[in-house]
Amino acid sequence: MKTKSKKQDKGFIILLAVVLTSVILAITVGISSIAYREIVLSRTATDAQASFSSADSGAECALLNDVKVIPSLFSVLSPTISCQSTDIDVEYSSDAIGDYAGFSFSSPSGCSNVRVYKNLLIDVGDELDVSFTQVDSRGYNVACSVVEDEPDSLRITERLIQVRYRNPVILAP
Repeated sequence: MKTKSKKQDKGFIILLAVVLTSVILAITVGISSIAYREIVLSRTATDAQASFSSADSGAECALLNDVKVIPSLFSVLSPTISCQSTDIDVEYSSDAIGDYAGFSFSSPSGCSNVRVYKNLLIDVGDELDVSFTQVDSRGYNVACSVVEDEPDSLRITERLIQVRYRNPVILAP
């Protein structure tokens, strides 16, 4: 009759437990990594939506004050405009694109920085250049103070909405 020595069986159970624990740990780490990436992606989508909403609010405010009010508030050097029942100061300046009227305001979803370029002359292939108005609205997912104080912050998400339309042609009698 053969008998096994107990010396040979020692350690097998420990080896099996270590291997099983390692496999379970690897699966747990993999699932945790996937869950973390999903959370980051979800947060990014939420920030992008808030930024787009802010940019849209800024563009709508600029269009309302440019198109609905005659004459355009941006062409008469008006010091203030009204957006979301709030008076907002307008600053006039210029950059590489041209002269613009700029303003910033906070909305519930974040901050909007808007520039309205009036009477941009753009070559459209005709003999004459055509006059356009261009609205550049940059929306952010954070308050305007954060955008000004920490412009390189990793928390800031920016979205740009650009609207360009032809200015009406007024013929002299």
